[in-house]
Amino acid sequence: MKRRIIISSSDAQFLLFARHVFAREGFDTVLSVDCETALSLCRVQPPAALLTDCGASGAVALCEAVKANTMTQQTLFVALVEPGQDDDVLAYVNAGADAVFVKPVDPQRIVEVFGSPRRTRHEDKVAPPVSDTVLEHDDIVLDLGGRRCFRDGLEVQLPLLEFNLLACLMRQPFHVFGRQELIAAAWPKGIFVDRRTVNVHIGRLRRALMSRADNDPVRTVRGLGYSLRPRQPQQGR
Repeated sequence: MKRRIIISSSDAQFLLFARHVFAREGFDTVLSVDCETALSLCRVQPPAALLTDCGASGAVALCEAVKANTMTQQTLFVALVEPGQDDDVLAYVNAGADAVFVKPVDPQRIVEVFGSPRRTRHEDKVAPPVSDTVLEHDDIVLDLGGRRCFRDGLEVQLPLLEFNLLACLMRQPFHVFGRQELIAAAWPKGIFVDRRTVNVHIGRLRRALMSRADNDPVRTVRGLGYSLRPRQPQQGR
């Protein structure tokens, strides 16, 4: 069965071009002329991915709604923004977008994001990838090249910011990262980010990782920042 994607835009020419590109790649494409229609389509039949270049305010709300709904939170959300719109980039990232591209963008880059396997059956354990672009800590495996995260053999769906934060922590798992260090590592360059925003996304990262195991792998060091906890001892030892 073809993977279904929704393409949302008020630009008819863009819709037709995008449909041609993604249909050629083997996707089942559904077109939407506005964000409200796109959200309705998502609720009727959750797609594998959603691509939008709608106006930022409506599209950011669409992203938040998609990521907040348990039926659609596994949907890959990709947004296109106009050059120089740094605030829009940050808004999408904070809303949970999986990828944000500044126009113009090679369609193949979007195809690569959509082509990444996304498992939705949480009970299925899979073999994590093995390569020099993989980070491991305790029961967490992070595939940097494929942008996939596993915990205890189960895939964890992480939006762009949470993935970047975890990658930063896993590169030096016992280093205590200050919030400014995490901002520099995870957020787009040249954008102001309130330090309290880091707390929000660390909280989201914790919830995502704890959906696969009970223990919290992220350690808060009061007054300093965050690190990963040491490897958990196995029971019975």
